[in-house]
Amino acid sequence: MNRLTVVLPLLAALACAGSTGSGTDEAGSTSGGGGGLSSSSSSSGSGGSSASTSSSSSGGGCGGCVVLASEPQLPWDLTVDATNVYWVNQANRTLMKTPKTGGEATLIITATGAPYGIAVDATDAYWTAATGSISKVPLAGGTRDTLVFGEDSPVEIAVDDTHVYWAATGVVKRAPKSTGAPVTTVASGQVNPYGVALQGGYVYWTDYGDGTVKRASVTGSPPDTLASGLGLPYGITTDATHVYWVNNDLEGSVMKVPLGGGEPETVASAQGNPWAVVVDETHIYWTNSSTNQVMKASKDGGEITVLATSLSPSFLAVDETNVYWTESVAGRVMKAPK
Repeated sequence: MNRLTVVLPLLAALACAGSTGSGTDEAGSTSGGGGGLSSSSSSSGSGGSSASTSSSSSGGGCGGCVVLASEPQLPWDLTVDATNVYWVNQANRTLMKTPKTGGEATLIITATGAPYGIAVDATDAYWTAATGSISKVPLAGGTRDTLVFGEDSPVEIAVDDTHVYWAATGVVKRAPKSTGAPVTTVASGQVNPYGVALQGGYVYWTDYGDGTVKRASVTGSPPDTLASGLGLPYGITTDATHVYWVNNDLEGSVMKVPLGGGEPETVASAQGNPWAVVVDETHIYWTNSSTNQVMKASKDGGEITVLATSLSPSFLAVDETNVYWTESVAGRVMKAPK
């Protein structure tokens, strides 16, 4: 079985997500998405959607939520920079962006294979694709550069100043951001590595196949196991002192451990199949896929806050004031105050 069928239970909604796009890479100016949901803002004349504020359109319990984009094309991973939100649509194989303050959704490129993970730097967007490629394109759109071919089910992706990193079946790898540069295997002999994060010269990753969180030097070294015996660890992130992750099993927990190793701690338990996780200076945020919630808690644990009850929240990102997430089944990109 292809491991993407294991880690993508929400893809069952793909049949309802609209038709697929073309089979060639094309950059453009505005979205060609298949229209918005009736509860979101009306679409613009060029096929994009502008932001609207709603207290009920995301399933209730979402006061102050804003629909940034409404395109039923299975939006998946997303990230933000100072001005824009970027995401991938799996159904029509597109990379998209929209201003964080609201506005029209813009097509960056249409890919040849369904995109999965996305990361950005100051000039380019990078993504993994079901075709086994790692590619980049200017944030303003343009020609795709395929950095790597032939990977086995690459999923999550991260970038630093010089390299791009990703998890694929059994391995964690990196490659320079320039086309045609050699690929380095950071760690081999893994089972099903999934989330990847960077901090202090190390790559951190979850492996839902053997229930571990590990790290290795970015240049490659024997992996250190930071936590084991976990139930389907998926999303992962870091700050200056800790690595944080979510366990997507029925018990559903959010955990952390010091970057260099130590005793793992539970930040939140009894969650609804948590999927993705991010942090800011003081708090940790995650999505609960089975209870349709966007959550928040102090990094030290304690009171847990439901920020939004949402339709199929998947991946998320934060900035100084807001949390952003994709609704994979509903086909929307959302934001709400933190």
